[in-house]
Amino acid sequence: MDNMLRSITREKVLINIARIIVFLGVLLFWEAISEIFGLVHPVWISSPSRIAVRLIKWIMGDLAKHMAVTLWETMLGFAVGVSLGIMVGLILGLCKTISVILDPFIMALNSLPRIVLAPLFILWFGIGIMSKVVLIITMVFFILLYNTLAGVRSIDPMYLNLILSLGGNFRHIMTKIVLPWCVPYIFAGIKLSIGMSLVGAVIGEFLASNVGLGFLIAWSSSMFDTTGVFAGIVILMVLALVIDGGMKLLERRLQRWRPST
Repeated sequence: MDNMLRSITREKVLINIARIIVFLGVLLFWEAISEIFGLVHPVWISSPSRIAVRLIKWIMGDLAKHMAVTLWETMLGFAVGVSLGIMVGLILGLCKTISVILDPFIMALNSLPRIVLAPLFILWFGIGIMSKVVLIITMVFFILLYNTLAGVRSIDPMYLNLILSLGGNFRHIMTKIVLPWCVPYIFAGIKLSIGMSLVGAVIGEFLASNVGLGFLIAWSSSMFDTTGVFAGIVILMVLALVIDGGMKLLERRLQRWRPST
């Protein structure tokens, strides 16, 4: 058993070392072709050294303000969209009549590309935070709705009948069966939605904003500043990785809540 654990640990270490080597190799190759050998002009692809300098400059400047706005838009839209999606998904899953009536309308709304709604939201709510939050809600809501609905519909009616036969009520059904059973479905939607929330915030800032990471990237693009564009992309990648790591830790904790079958 100890040998097996050592073997697994050694394999993970080797994989991580290989990943670091590949990452550093890509950076060195990129730096070489743009700065050392001049095979590609930095104006087209910039270089790791220039991007690092720009990141340091932004960190010493207003980067914290732009990150705070983007994260606030992301988290607020995500929280509201997830809450509404789960709530409506549970209602439709437990009330088949309502589900049958509303299903075609929900499908029609879900078929709309969210990006086409962004100009409308900007007209309604202006270029401030609210237009981005509403855009994010529309991107997140349907993901959680359909995932929660799928979770409810996957429950074996035998469990519900068993709770009722033992004198259980609606609260027991929700807390003992429905919610625990739907946790994996809900978390699958949440993991997808958190990335979509960040994308929605950045897209909204691309279209109309005067602050945020999307604004920084859009401004850099308008100035033909490739280094600024890549620096913004790096920041978004780091944020996405941190958020994804947090979601995985939270998922491992909440998965224990699901009842065994």
